[in-house]
Amino acid sequence: MELQQQEEQLDNTKTFVHDISTLNEIKKSIENMSKFYHIEVLRLLSKHLSVKNMSENENMNGIYINLTELNDNVINDLLAYIKYINTQEYELKNLENERETYKKLLSK
Repeated sequence: MELQQQEEQLDNTKTFVHDISTLNEIKKSIENMSKFYHIEVLRLLSKHLSVKNMSENENMNGIYINLTELNDNVINDLLAYIKYINTQEYELKNLENERETYKKLLSK
């Protein structure tokens, strides 16, 4: 019985393998996002964390979350979401550039 409780405690502990520079990059990326993406990040966080477990601070400037208290699964999901957003924005810019190129060709 005691071994099972210890295993459960190990499962519930937060394993921290991401370094501070990774967390700073996540922070900078989220800060540079639009409000729409902020809401999506908050949804992603709330999916993983209960309100009791989420250390957040809300004021007139927004909601602040301590990234160092998040477990690796949440950090990995944030990194994947940031990568997804960056890929989408890159693709959108490429498509817009192509469209502008075709517009110029057609207007000649």
